[in-house]
Amino acid sequence: MCPAYDDLSPQATVVLDIPDAGITPAQLTAALRTILAKAGGSRGWEIIVRSSRTLVQESAVRERLELLAALHPGLRLTLDQGTEKTRFHQEAGLPGYLQAHLGGAKGRLPTVARFTGEAPCEQGGTLRAEVALQWLVEGEGKVLSVVNDAPTPGHGTPLQGLAAGLSRALEEEGLDQDLLHYGMPALTRKRVLSGVAAVIRLEHPSPLYSSPSRSALSSRDALELFEQLTYRKVRALCKETPGLIEALLTRALGVPVGKPGEWRTRQRLEQVA
Repeated sequence: MCPAYDDLSPQATVVLDIPDAGITPAQLTAALRTILAKAGGSRGWEIIVRSSRTLVQESAVRERLELLAALHPGLRLTLDQGTEKTRFHQEAGLPGYLQAHLGGAKGRLPTVARFTGEAPCEQGGTLRAEVALQWLVEGEGKVLSVVNDAPTPGHGTPLQGLAAGLSRALEEEGLDQDLLHYGMPALTRKRVLSGVAAVIRLEHPSPLYSSPSRSALSSRDALELFEQLTYRKVRALCKETPGLIEALLTRALGVPVGKPGEWRTRQRLEQVA
């Protein structure tokens, strides 16, 4: 299925022929990662995924190609099915991918936020994290977790870290601005993720999963990296974006936030009502 890689030149075009038995999204991801590892990068490359038959998992393969193009900005992917060719290219990377999947929903940030970070891996090597994030004004968002270019629908420690970082950032920023007071609801994981739309990506040299299906990551070092990364960036966003912390806390807590006098006045009015 995979071509020979010994003579790949910069910005080459590689054809990946799918066998008659078909291909799964996981097999496709593994094949493309092998090509990109040999190429030393993705920018300027074109990979043509060619099939002479109708794919059994065509929808899933298309979704994976769209995601892979966003994970590797500058990479051009083409699904060639003879009479039909579909091209996948996302120069804007994960922020562009997330924005395209918001379906026109209004966000609280002018543009999708992107932040990256890295840390030493406990087993050796380096962890690399990337987050694309937007808060929706209305409706619930979705979080997509990706480890080594493969979606992990059970999320695991990366999402735990994201939620922990959000909770810590909102709580500390709320306290600093005197917006959180005694008697308010707690900032639970469910509350801080309300309205969050995000793609969280991790490159891990030695990932540990909670099950053979690899649907959820259990590596502790990933939790710590995403928590610290999210905490720093969200606190910065709250300081840079007027009204953001008030809107996020109001959404998370389900009650308007304000200064102590305003909060006590609302409590008294609600008690009278």
